[in-house]
Amino acid sequence: MASASSVDLRWEDRADDEDGYLVEMATDRDKAATICALLPPDSTSFKKARLPPATDCNFRVRAFFYGEPSQPVFFSVP
Repeated sequence: MASASSVDLRWEDRADDEDGYLVEMATDRDKAATICALLPPDSTSFKKARLPPATDCNFRVRAFFYGEPSQPVFFSVP
C-alpha cells in the first residue's frame, strides 16, 4: 500500500535462520540502492514514511545472515 508520502511493504518470511531483514531503497533520480532499514528476524512488514516528493521509489527486501547474502525481493512503487 502506498500514499504520496509513505509506503507499507509486506512479505512472507521464508527464511529459517535469518539474523534479520535488510530493506534498501532507490529513487528514479539516483538508481543506487541505499539501506533504509535493518529489521529483526521473522519480520514481515515495514513502513517507510517521508518518501521523496514526485519521485518513483524502488525497494528491495532480503533476509541477511552473517555470511552470504540471500536473493532480494523487489518492490516498485509509482
